[in-house]
Amino acid sequence: SDKGLIDSWAEEGIWYMSEWGVMIGVGNNRFAPKNDYTREMSVMTMIRLYNLLLDNRPETVFISPGVTLVSDNGTDGYAADPEFFIKMKLPAGWTYNRLNGEFTDADNKPAATLSKLMIYPGGVPAMSDDEKGGVYYFTSGEKLMFSLHFNDRMSDAVKKCILGSVVIYDRVRPSITADIEAYMYDVNRRAAEAYGWFDMSTMSARHGIDDILRERTGTAQPIPELQLSAGGYREIGDSRIKTYADLEAYIKSLFSDDIAESLLSRDIYRDIGGKLHGLDAARGSDITKGGEKASVKRVDANKLIYTVRLELRGGDLNTVAGYETHEFVHEQVGQKWVWTKFYLYR
Repeated sequence: SDKGLIDSWAEEGIWYMSEWGVMIGVGNNRFAPKNDYTREMSVMTMIRLYNLLLDNRPETVFISPGVTLVSDNGTDGYAADPEFFIKMKLPAGWTYNRLNGEFTDADNKPAATLSKLMIYPGGVPAMSDDEKGGVYYFTSGEKLMFSLHFNDRMSDAVKKCILGSVVIYDRVRPSITADIEAYMYDVNRRAAEAYGWFDMSTMSARHGIDDILRERTGTAQPIPELQLSAGGYREIGDSRIKTYADLEAYIKSLFSDDIAESLLSRDIYRDIGGKLHGLDAARGSDITKGGEKASVKRVDANKLIYTVRLELRGGDLNTVAGYETHEFVHEQVGQKWVWTKFYLYR
């Protein structure tokens, strides 16, 4: 109730401390920012920080939304592969659903929605004051915009702190310095997921995994089984990649041409009636492979080495019998950064 007494420079810090439960005010819905900070308060602050052990800190997430090109007259041009990463800090307990762009809070209630990134070749169009909330701009030859729409119950402090943490990375020309490890972890995770569609298990042949989980937990209506097409191919129910052209473009955006062609030539996926279909196939992962640690080395301005040190489990699967190292290459080829050496090691 006394937030009007909080100086602007302190708003973000107070919001984080409150979210973490470290400094929760003096009671009666008051923070008392102008009061003395006593020895007792200091002791409680240190104890709470110690107990927290950073386990419940706001999570830093990398989000890779789709990019839509919008022409000068405001009409949609084409949907492109994600070429940009958004990094933002979420409050403790928040989660992000990559399939629908929705955020949920610690109580699993809808909190915000992220729109697609939009590239405007002729510049970002004029917006009303109501539309400006949560809009960020990125200038690199063209104008880029995304919108974060918050639920009405979100406070201005929460909105301000989330939006204040946002950084946009251009994957075509990544301007990455201190966050290179986080960036590389994310592009490695995305590549491993996509490579696994060919080498581990086919993309969902029914619906997205979130839909399947909702069905199994009784929170949604049963999903109708999709019929097999000729040759045993089943329609893919992924909301992100709907056609073979989408899949091909996505794979080629992640990997060099030779790796992409080697995956696509396996004939696991086909275009049938304008929709993406795939063969049901899966293999198990290697249970003798344990935990891993990754490191990043910049060779030069156009080449990065991502190294993984993997534990090898002993016969009882509980002890570490040894280690093996895997090295992957991420480099700029033409105008894009792609993996030129990549495989699955589990």
